[in-house]
Amino acid sequence: MEARKKKLPIGIENFEEIRTKGFYYVDKTGLIKELLENWGKVTLFTRPRRFGKSLNMSMMKSFFELGGRKEIFEGLEISKEVSLCEEYMGKIPVISISLKGVDAGSFETARELAVQIINGEARRFQCLLNSDRLTVYDKDAYTALLRADMSEAVLYGSLKVLSELLEKHYGRKVILLIDEYDVPLSKAFEQGYYDLSRNYEDVKEWYDGYRFGNVEVYCPWDVVNYCDELRADSNALPQNYWSNTSSNEVVRKFIQGADIGTTKNEIERLVAGEVIKKEIHQELTYKDMYNSIDNIWSILFTTGYLTQRGKPERKSFYLAIPNMEIREIFIEQIMDFFKENIKKNGDTVNAFCNALQKGEAEEVEKRFSDYLRKTISIRDTFVKKSKKENFYHGILLGLLGYKDTWIISSNEESGDGYSDILVRSEDEEIGIVIEVKYAENGKLEEACQEALQQIERKGYQEELQEEGIEHILKYGIACYKKRCKIMLVDDRPEAKK
Repeated sequence: MEARKKKLPIGIENFEEIRTKGFYYVDKTGLIKELLENWGKVTLFTRPRRFGKSLNMSMMKSFFELGGRKEIFEGLEISKEVSLCEEYMGKIPVISISLKGVDAGSFETARELAVQIINGEARRFQCLLNSDRLTVYDKDAYTALLRADMSEAVLYGSLKVLSELLEKHYGRKVILLIDEYDVPLSKAFEQGYYDLSRNYEDVKEWYDGYRFGNVEVYCPWDVVNYCDELRADSNALPQNYWSNTSSNEVVRKFIQGADIGTTKNEIERLVAGEVIKKEIHQELTYKDMYNSIDNIWSILFTTGYLTQRGKPERKSFYLAIPNMEIREIFIEQIMDFFKENIKKNGDTVNAFCNALQKGEAEEVEKRFSDYLRKTISIRDTFVKKSKKENFYHGILLGLLGYKDTWIISSNEESGDGYSDILVRSEDEEIGIVIEVKYAENGKLEEACQEALQQIERKGYQEELQEEGIEHILKYGIACYKKRCKIMLVDDRPEAKK
């Protein structure tokens, strides 16, 4: 007599239904043993769609769930593992949800559907209402999971709360199964909720660049935070999220220790986007961290301020700053270190300011050049021209801020545009206008002339004149790497004689 053929389980994702209604089943129960023996707190299955993930979820629920039907596993691979079956089969509380139904066109509808899913799963455990192991407050927390008008806070913590209550009631850790976790994200993307296409280059420039083994990755913390900003403001600019989670102490120590030419040059090369080869020791202890500048290179690498490029050669790694965000941290620390040093060199800074006030352009140029040679500078690669000008602008502001009797304005609206720097001297009725240019091609005098012409064309001195300041010095300052050129237009009466 011909054996009766079974049915093909097309579209059937329920394990118990397949095993009890005469469908073919390809035995995947050996997966249970693998999961138990290779234990992990979280396991993520990322197979393509329609490859049996949901059926495997249903199979695991049927195996572990309290009071499950043991007979549906008879004859399957897992039934051979007698000790595992005795310890785990039908012995563990299981929370199982599918987000497949959260297929909505708006956030509000998606949230309502998610609430319904939590309501439905929570209703399966109404035994908790009569539990003598739960307090009145525990039961109140459970009741909140049954409400259709669940608050945002309750929804966010719902699975955690339900897991804790079940563990307290049954005295066993809970297994949580989440199927179709990506459906809400996919639907949101389709509706433009996560449309980052026009921000892709910004995200890549600021948060990409880390390398682990052969894989390049973005910093997930930064990307998630920036996405959150974009949800509220589609024009939000990338920013540094690391500063909120770290003191950046290691970068500060690194820059402070760069008192020799080689290390200072290496920092400049890193900031310029170049690669530096260094021996890395990943086994350092806390007490050894800051013993030497060589150790700090290792700490910068292991903490993510530097990443590797290419393949290491034994302990030697090719290191680079991963992205714009980390580069900004280095620049901020360089500027902070520069400002600290200004306080230690009062006489020199005072001489620079006095020369500026007296209209001694050559002396100002000489002293500013000295500072550029001594400080860690931003090289002429990797960033736009405006960013390079900002670096020299920052150094000038640090020097000018030394004078207590000077009022310094930066990028203040004046005339037909915004001047780089305006200085008002309280002890003498003198005003100073400074326009900074970066000489992209190294032609410093040409850039200086351009700066002075811009001051005149846009009338940057008008703000000072309206305040009654008649004596005004106009400086055009051009910079290129560690060189500078300074030119002056002196409107003081004595200068015109």
